[in-house]
Amino acid sequence: MRASPAIILDGFVATYKQRAYVGTVVERVRRKERNLADLRGTKVTLDVPTNRTLRDGKLDIFADGKTKSYKAVISNNDPTRMHFSFELEQSGIYGIYFNTTEG
Repeated sequence: MRASPAIILDGFVATYKQRAYVGTVVERVRRKERNLADLRGTKVTLDVPTNRTLRDGKLDIFADGKTKSYKAVISNNDPTRMHFSFELEQSGIYGIYFNTTEG
């Protein structure tokens, strides 16, 4: 028996870098928390581990009836891990999707 493909929450990491005018020079790191919240314009980097070897992935942000997609960067050192970078623009919800090498 094998578990369904999934994101491993214990390894989920979000790094936030606010704009310079905010005065925060240190990046803020949140682990194991999938709720993304910060000031508009904050750059977010997500490190998303999974329990499968990845072929590709994407992150969709849904806001105001529109969808904005970001393609995953699969880690060269760990093919079960994907990365996303984007800027927070407005409130909304997001979904992370991926395909495994197994199909």
